[in-house]
Amino acid sequence: MTSSDEEDNLPLVRRAIEARSNDCHVRDWAGILVSIGCVLSGIICITVISLYKEKVKDEYGIVLDAGSSHTQMFIYKWSVSDIIKGTALVNQIGECTVTDEAGHIRGISSYKNPEDAGKSLDGCIENKAKKLIPSYVQDKSPIYLGATAGMRLLNETDFEATRKILKSVRKALAGSPFMFKDDYARIISGEEEGISSWITLNYLKKALDLSVEGNENQDSKEGTCGALDMGGASTQITFVPTKPAQKQTEIVLFGKEYEPYTHSFLCYGLTEAQRRFFAQLLKDAKPESSVENPCAPKGYHKNVTSNYVWATPCVQEHNKPGLTNYTVMGTGNYTLCAQKVRKLFNFTSCHDRKNCSFDAVYLPPTDGVTFLAFSGFDGVIRDLNLTSNVSLQELQNAAKSICEKTWEEMLDIPSANRDLQSTYCFDAQYILTLLSKGYRFNTTQAATLRFVSSINQHSVGWALGFMINATKLLPLLPPVSVPVDEVQSDVYLTVVIVGALLISTGILVCMLSGSRIYKRRQSNVHGLVL
Repeated sequence: MTSSDEEDNLPLVRRAIEARSNDCHVRDWAGILVSIGCVLSGIICITVISLYKEKVKDEYGIVLDAGSSHTQMFIYKWSVSDIIKGTALVNQIGECTVTDEAGHIRGISSYKNPEDAGKSLDGCIENKAKKLIPSYVQDKSPIYLGATAGMRLLNETDFEATRKILKSVRKALAGSPFMFKDDYARIISGEEEGISSWITLNYLKKALDLSVEGNENQDSKEGTCGALDMGGASTQITFVPTKPAQKQTEIVLFGKEYEPYTHSFLCYGLTEAQRRFFAQLLKDAKPESSVENPCAPKGYHKNVTSNYVWATPCVQEHNKPGLTNYTVMGTGNYTLCAQKVRKLFNFTSCHDRKNCSFDAVYLPPTDGVTFLAFSGFDGVIRDLNLTSNVSLQELQNAAKSICEKTWEEMLDIPSANRDLQSTYCFDAQYILTLLSKGYRFNTTQAATLRFVSSINQHSVGWALGFMINATKLLPLLPPVSVPVDEVQSDVYLTVVIVGALLISTGILVCMLSGSRIYKRRQSNVHGLVL
């Protein structure tokens, strides 16, 4: 039995229970609607991101600088929106030094087995180029190989070996995922090497006219700088003379025409110059196995074989029959060293003409042009611990000082390669003679000559200039549409995960809300039955 008070409160209790039931009912149905929205949103996210194609505007290219002593790979990137009057604004994004199976650094011309030359490129292609260049543009990214003076010399002595080495590297590059044609791997001329180096320097120095729609590049108003490159087998000089000159090359960059003078001196790179110097010492010496070297420190000796000395066309004309092994003894005589080094250049062939360097080669006046010297030039300056703006007079003083040191004193100088220290004197005197006597730079002024190894953290050499010039010949393609999962896998994965979470959360909420609605209906049915 219930009391009269309880009976009076029953309608209120029932109404409260019904109100709570109605609220739960509304919330559960709202949950189902929300869950359906989550599922639909997740499906839409995954569907849209899977169908979406992004406009890819970046392009890539690779240049392999196959020099006489090593091969260096450079990877470049540019955007189709940054092409000015047919020429691209190129940036270096990576580089790699090629090594053989034993980890040694060497030029492709030194391989006795031509197949090994091509195989040596695989490491940099796999470990650097393929990682820096996205897979979806690799087949549209050109890969070039330019062989320089080392292969030029080999081509003169052994054409068949040259052909086999080029065939080997072409096979390796054709087997890569990058865009390649046979003429992308070739021996480039010394003049092309010089012009490409000049482009590199002036591009990095912002001395080229990159004006668009009449807006001038203020940095280019100061004029371009000259390029002095020193390799192992050749050396190049390239600059735009301040007055009209002979033998100028016409090139167009960023819509503007330039006419630089360039000349490449084969056999005048540091390695070949040292080889010719040894040949000269042997030629002038008496027929005995011991030969004096005034450019080596006193107390130093080096064994030299005739096979090494007469190995290239640079010295075959001095071939001396007889002994095959020589001991070259250092005497540390600066005056005699300077005289011997000067004999490596034929200055008399110019007959006192002002517009002549040596070997009767025409050279326009260098007045008014600032030159940047790099590669071997800069290496010598760093070996002597000199600054980049050193004058030739200061270089001469340093050369004299280093040439007068004994081998024991040389060993007190920190160096990563002890054997190279024996050539410090020769190297310093050689580039001093080339710059002051050959190119006729003023020995007391440093303002017109700088020694550099990099500019704005970019490597200085011919490869960047070659790539910039090559963009003019590449087809100008519109931005390519590529699925976003190939372009930005992290973005794609994030959206897919979010979509999956929305779908799974929606399903879970729908199941919970539906279960409560079902149970409530069942309880109501049982209540009516009762």
